[in-house]
Amino acid sequence: SGEVGVYVETFFAFGTQQDHAWYLYQSAGGIYIHGLPYTYDEQGEKAYQDRDALGVRPASHGCVRIAPEDALWLKDWNPIGVPFTVSDPYLDEWR
Repeated sequence: SGEVGVYVETFFAFGTQQDHAWYLYQSAGGIYIHGLPYTYDEQGEKAYQDRDALGVRPASHGCVRIAPEDALWLKDWNPIGVPFTVSDPYLDEWR
């Protein structure tokens, strides 16, 4: 639990890029809420990873991933300072 922190337009991690990120808290590095990670394909288009995992199964190194279009909406809303709680109601099912 905490308050949504600073905005980062793009960051790089694990060989991918992520757009529209907000710092949530520190845990062996920064934990963010952000758009899906991506690389660029042969045509120079963003190739997003694990879209099929959103809301279905864990697929990150600790961050909260959201769809790119939702990350853009969140950017427009600007959630800095908004209280948040991260919970895992399906943890037993995912194990």
